[in-house]
Amino acid sequence: MDQFIYAVGGYDGSNQLSSVERYDIVSDQWTTVTSMNCARSALSVSVVNNSIYAVGKFLLAYQHCSFSCCITFVFSVDSAVYANTADLLD
Repeated sequence: MDQFIYAVGGYDGSNQLSSVERYDIVSDQWTTVTSMNCARSALSVSVVNNSIYAVGKFLLAYQHCSFSCCITFVFSVDSAVYANTADLLD
């Protein structure tokens, strides 16, 4: 994580995004890594034990948020794969 900056989700003016991009400060290059399985904007992101946790998303009043999309996904920097939190508890 030391040489990388991650851009996770967001909004392109029309749609929420599921993309995850990584900027390498040494090589000055952006790379697309494994996307989240649901699009989200207005989320929070945190790093714990070399894993990125993305929590929450923007919802309109009439929308609902399923646990598998809204609560938590984990991006393991070591394996570069997103996983559903429920899968990690098994």
